[in-house]
Amino acid sequence: MPYPKIKYTESNYKNVDSNTDDFSVGIIPIDGEHLAIHRFIACGADPACYVVLVWDFGGDAQKIFVSTKGDVDITFDSSIGEYHFTGNGVKKLQILIRNDNDAASPIIGGRFEVIEVF
Repeated sequence: MPYPKIKYTESNYKNVDSNTDDFSVGIIPIDGEHLAIHRFIACGADPACYVVLVWDFGGDAQKIFVSTKGDVDITFDSSIGEYHFTGNGVKKLQILIRNDNDAASPIIGGRFEVIEVF
């Protein structure tokens, strides 16, 4: 089976101050675009740091695809509907990086790849 063509990719790695959230810019798929999470890579580096891949954060359709406190490299099975979502021109897929550590300011972050599904 050939490797799928990546439609969107984004990464967000940075030093995050203690007790702080930071979001990637995110992607906003066009209305009706059917997509699936293909791959997610994260570097948490500290038990008090989270890296989260989230769709429509704070909205009615909020969905967390993956959340980790450590390092991870996951390739998803794009045939599973659980990892699918449909754009509407407004909702975003973003990486949230959160540092709940009171003292440290580590480099944390993640990267995702999204493919189009038909």
